[in-house]
Amino acid sequence: MFSKSAFKLSLIFLCIFLPFFNGAAIFYSHSFSNPFISVDNEVLNFLEINTKLSFFMRIIGGYFLGKLADKIGFFKTMKLIGLGFIIASFSLVFFDPLHIFESEILLCLVHGLMSFLRWSCFILPVIYIFQHNQKIRRFNHSAVAWTAVIFAMFFANLCTTIFSNIDQLTWCIIYGLIGLITNAIYSYVEILPRPKLQKTEEDPISKQAFLLAFLLSGLCAVCISYQYSFIEYYLKNVMIINTAGQQLIYSPFWITLVLTLIPAANITRKLETTKILQKSLLGILLSVGLFYLIPLFDRTILVIHQIIYAISFGLFLPPALRFIYRLLHGYNFYFPMSFTFSLGFSSFILISNHLAKLNLFPAPLVGASLITILMLTCLLINHTYGLSQKNTELRKRIAHTYK
Repeated sequence: MFSKSAFKLSLIFLCIFLPFFNGAAIFYSHSFSNPFISVDNEVLNFLEINTKLSFFMRIIGGYFLGKLADKIGFFKTMKLIGLGFIIASFSLVFFDPLHIFESEILLCLVHGLMSFLRWSCFILPVIYIFQHNQKIRRFNHSAVAWTAVIFAMFFANLCTTIFSNIDQLTWCIIYGLIGLITNAIYSYVEILPRPKLQKTEEDPISKQAFLLAFLLSGLCAVCISYQYSFIEYYLKNVMIINTAGQQLIYSPFWITLVLTLIPAANITRKLETTKILQKSLLGILLSVGLFYLIPLFDRTILVIHQIIYAISFGLFLPPALRFIYRLLHGYNFYFPMSFTFSLGFSSFILISNHLAKLNLFPAPLVGASLITILMLTCLLINHTYGLSQKNTELRKRIAHTYK
């Protein structure tokens, strides 16, 4: 039987799952129509516009919602975010049937609002969990949080695929109900006893720590977008499932990653950050090397690649979040980690999308090169400034010396 503390923690992880289910399900259940905007003689579809809008909205959301959480508190901020999801679903219910906006414009606005809110539904609860739990448990908490995010997108794709005959109005009602449930959970969790957090004076965040946290956030984004941007479309003729919308459900990468994260967190708990980065990089390079060591693209090689890549990435993902938290002195404040994570994640998602469209080299090679450059840069910065050293005072002193 759960204690009150464990039960509260489980509910917060559920509140990470629900908004990501909403965001992914809206994308799958409300599809874009054919492109109809023309700019400079180039036809642009709304999927492209949506990507660029999401880029800005993720950063703006990380900035303002992080500031808001520091000003009015975690729970009030999360309730406002839940209200935002309810507004998004109601806008689809009431505006779209009345043709107040063209459906594509409305979808872009809704997706923009979702992008503004969604990553704060992940990073703010993670910071709260880190603040109120022991350091030795943060590896597992990070792994569970990432698992909730990935499984939410997986489950949303599964539901919209299996229940494809459900009309859009029903989906909108589901999205609104999920927003209400999330707010109800946060209202309940808020009244449960919780330890008091005493704020202490924190040293200013060094430029080196900010840069490393930014690159680590971007590395999380690149490793995730590698699957979409550099693998699925490049190898679509030999993918396990030829229907792109079902790749999230049946892809060996996503299945392996979900199963890997929590065991990987336990494996890497006693390893230094440098060792984790090195092992993850070697595994990722090995997985990509399969395409060139064995020139015949077939499903067997693809499955092996996906599994090795997922395991290697799974080693990196949980400790990365914990390390970013340490770098940004996030013990007492929400804003530094919220803004830096959203800035790094969104920026490198956009970079990955643009690199994938250049077609200068084979896509897996481009993606692997970007991951390698980022990981080596992170290792170099970490080694130069000693940012992952266990001696906190020495780490701060070294960082400030090079300001």
